[in-house]
Amino acid sequence: LHAGYSFMLKMPLDLYLISHPQQTIQSHSLGIKSPFCSEFCTNIKEIKGGFCRLSVNQTIQSYLSFSNFRATWNTCWAGISSFMVPVFFNNMVVAVLHGGQILFDDSGAKPHFSENIIDQLAKEQLDEVKNRLQSIPKLSHGDASFVLERAMAIGQQFSELLNHLAKRAAMPNLTEYLKRARLKNVLVLGKDTDEHIELLRKVSEILTDLGYNPVLVKDLQDIEEISNEDKVRSIADASRFVILENTYPAGQIAECKIMATNRIITACLRADGQGSSFMVTDYGCDFNFIEEFLYNESNNESLRNTIKKATNWAEDQIKKRRAYFDSKYPWRKSLIEAG
Repeated sequence: LHAGYSFMLKMPLDLYLISHPQQTIQSHSLGIKSPFCSEFCTNIKEIKGGFCRLSVNQTIQSYLSFSNFRATWNTCWAGISSFMVPVFFNNMVVAVLHGGQILFDDSGAKPHFSENIIDQLAKEQLDEVKNRLQSIPKLSHGDASFVLERAMAIGQQFSELLNHLAKRAAMPNLTEYLKRARLKNVLVLGKDTDEHIELLRKVSEILTDLGYNPVLVKDLQDIEEISNEDKVRSIADASRFVILENTYPAGQIAECKIMATNRIITACLRADGQGSSFMVTDYGCDFNFIEEFLYNESNNESLRNTIKKATNWAEDQIKKRRAYFDSKYPWRKSLIEAG
């Protein structure tokens, strides 16, 4: 887009953003400042109360009052002409490109000062107006038509860019979704049938007190096209870590295999003297991201302290992983060095 209007950067070019429904206007300069408008006309407006037939804002407001929006030229009190090009978003004008500031050479390029202006301006000011107009580019109507066509193309590019960005914004940002999900979500696994669900609820309450968002597979709706195993794995991947309650036998053998295969940080809780199976009590020997934590089943405070210990361990594993991956992946190294 910048390359598209690079030739216009040598002339004044402003983008006026329109806030609906109030139609308030904010301007953003894209090109150079006008040596006439910015330095001279602004000053005499402040002194004499303004000589523009219509200020830019008033002109744009007038322009917006027409239902048939099109590119057009606007001529100020000093005879300087500027183009106005609409920028559309969802079939609504959201901005106006205003720029050019030329004198039509084949019209004689003579300022058409009104008698009111002549009366209020001192002779030296009129002379300065004429001198400054010498720096304004002079174009034939044919050349001006070319400038207007280019301005219309830029307006079209802005419109396309806005609509493209809106479509992208409407699309779910998977990276941001996963980052948010992995910030606080903790998957809680274990026996979730009959009265045993209460133990998982108790674990969830403690996790909530610790600032996490516990997630039970049973509480989430099925996704029709994926299996129950895929559901568990998907939730685990979108969680910060997993708490697996291993006191009462359920699907822990399969669940531990899923966590081990997918390298998911998993803290296994088990009441001392009990357990679902010895098949899942030794994973910590080979996988440093799986650890077992014992608690006293008859002591609620023991469960709370054990869960706190387990979450501290999990957070420490996350820090270690982040540091390792940052040092291992070259693209992460460059980002760290740059920022």
